[in-house]
Amino acid sequence: MLRKLLQSLAPRDFVAAVAVLAVAAYFGFTHAPRFQADAGFRVVGPHGEPLVVQLPELAKIPPLDLAAACGKVAAHNARARDLNRSAPDAEDDDDPARSIHKAAAAGCADPAARNYAFYDELGDILNDQSGASRFDADQLIAAMREALRAASTSEDVTVTLKGLETRATYLGDPLHAPEFYLIGAELMAAHALFCSGEQAAECRVESHRRRGEALFDAGRWRADADLLRAGIAAYRVALRDVPEKSTAWIDLHTLIGSALGQLSEQVDGRARAGLLVEALQEYVQARSAVDPSAEWTWALINQNVCSIRQPLAGINLDRAETRLAIEECEKARVYYFARKQKTNEAAAHYNMARAYEKLAKWDQDEASAVQAVEHVRRTVALYDEDGAVMSVAFARVHLAEALLDAGDFAKGRHEGERAQALLTDARQSLDAAEPVLRAAKAAGYLERLEAARRRLDVR
Repeated sequence: MLRKLLQSLAPRDFVAAVAVLAVAAYFGFTHAPRFQADAGFRVVGPHGEPLVVQLPELAKIPPLDLAAACGKVAAHNARARDLNRSAPDAEDDDDPARSIHKAAAAGCADPAARNYAFYDELGDILNDQSGASRFDADQLIAAMREALRAASTSEDVTVTLKGLETRATYLGDPLHAPEFYLIGAELMAAHALFCSGEQAAECRVESHRRRGEALFDAGRWRADADLLRAGIAAYRVALRDVPEKSTAWIDLHTLIGSALGQLSEQVDGRARAGLLVEALQEYVQARSAVDPSAEWTWALINQNVCSIRQPLAGINLDRAETRLAIEECEKARVYYFARKQKTNEAAAHYNMARAYEKLAKWDQDEASAVQAVEHVRRTVALYDEDGAVMSVAFARVHLAEALLDAGDFAKGRHEGERAQALLTDARQSLDAAEPVLRAAKAAGYLERLEAARRRLDVR
């Protein structure tokens, strides 16, 4: 059950909170149109008092289709009984496939039995197929939303808030649904209210950090500067509760630096340079506390410093800093390649490609343009192997841009056949990316995609 997965992370004790609360206030920068009047959820407060929280993104999820859900309950329980009969002495008693969900079955048979346990078990069953389609994901979230309403103790509320956030944000990428990240963010804002006792500070740090990560992801996919700023603010709130130079302190400074780097892509000129400098300063602070033997942390820092140093060097037309950025990303790439961490390795290739693109432009160097293409091809392949759907789409836009640049060099050398092949490859890359980007409403990347198409049109 969900409780088994999460209860070890839940706070032990709870403190009193105001009876009516608008969680939306925690978002600061969130746009008003995202809210709706019927977003209030009555839950059990920290001391058993009624508490109303506003969860506007969660309220937008369609209602639970009980008939469809109960059909899945019956099918699951039938399969579990068959499995238990065929292998009664199996050692793995905790295998979810062997679990008979009695509360779910009872609630399907009798509306009076639709309590917290019913919706909790329903969520476990629906979670198995939640990534298959948007309908399946919505049904999972809707079931857990009902569990939140039906919870009779504050402990059940906190377990459900955390479990729902985990499941919703996990589904954001495979279903290219950035709104799931917004659901996660508002759930973590509510979760922070239940932090107290000996683990209160640790609980608050986790809540605000996870809230910041969800806001960052939503802001990145939608090119929304307000959401990125809200994510940075959440990280800074989390910093209040961590000891200086601790592992959590290092982690939060790297997250702030990454978010500032992403935010810099939404502004121009001096403002962009200022944000990149601020991002580097965050990494300077983080590096000051990292043990020399902490290889994973150094790989993370090299990766992210590269991603910040590269655009800053581009603004300053600084070749030396650009090559230093490549060296830093290469160090991270080697580490991630050795450990088969494909998404992280892909990000290193992505940033090295950007650096080579700058060198190609500044020096009219075709070899650098070709290197950029190869790095982005590897980026696409690695994201694809890791099943990172939205990241694949973003990288395909980047690949098209790099191919267009290489095509310009081929055209200049009067290599018409090669130039045409590069342009065809670019068009196919854009065609593959566009449906995902439109479904995700990824505004910034859609603008880049349209700009690349315009370059194709004039060829």
